[in-house]
This record gives sequence, structure tokens and C-alpha cells, in this order.
Amino acid sequence: MAAPRRTLVTLTKGTLHRVTLLIPPGHSGLTTFAMEIEGTRVIPFAVSETIVGDDEVIPFDLDYDFGMGRVLLVTTNADTYDHTFFVRYEIETARSGQAVPQGPSLVIVPPLEPVEDGGDHLDDEDLGPDVGEFEEEAV
Repeated sequence: MAAPRRTLVTLTKGTLHRVTLLIPPGHSGLTTFAMEIEGTRVIPFAVSETIVGDDEVIPFDLDYDFGMGRVLLVTTNADTYDHTFFVRYEIETARSGQAVPQGPSLVIVPPLEPVEDGGDHLDDEDLGPDVGEFEEEAV
């Protein structure tokens, strides 16, 4: 079973006020997105859920203080083609005193590798909060 793709993004430390997720046309509900900060699922809040969409811009107001300056983007792709998510962050630092845009992060999600029964699919445990393997990207 292929695991979800995990991309670690390093941001400026501060208060993450807003995350804007752009899901371009073509995803057709075949991809999923979730975000974690310091081991806590913040988008969506429920660990058992993910964001699914197509041709959408979705803002999330968070007001989340994080000291490590890292977010983990967890994505899946049940399609046969690569898909891309764009993620923009608005972070307030002690120095800026206001929310300043950062990003966007570009997350390219390749298709899942076929499982032994020949199908591409995920089980609920594949979307859990464990970090596992990840890629790191600085924004």
C-alpha cells in the first residue's frame, strides 16, 4: 500500500493567521489535502477527514501560534496523472506586527503506486497523523 505524500515546509516562526489552498481544475475529487503543525492536524481539524475538491480556492482562518516554523502537508492522488496544490500562508511575526504573505508552496502529487490487488486506493489508517517519510521545502 502506498503511503500519502508528506511535504515538510519551513516558514517564518510566528502566528499563522490564514492558509489559502488553491486546487486547480482537473483534480476532479481524486486528490486529498491535509495540513499538520507540530503533530496536530489543523486542516481539516478531524484526523479522519481530508480536503477534496476541484477548481477551488479555499481560505482557512487559523490564528495558530507555532514556534518551530514548520508545517506538514499530507496529500494523496488516486488519479493516473500528477496533480498540484498551491498553498499560501499569512504569518504575523513579532518583528512585522501584521500578517505577511508567504509562499505559495507548490506541492506536486504523483499518482499512487498500484497495490497488490491491482487497484489504487487508500485505507483510513493511511491518512493518520504519523510523519513517516517526507520531503522538505523552504518557503
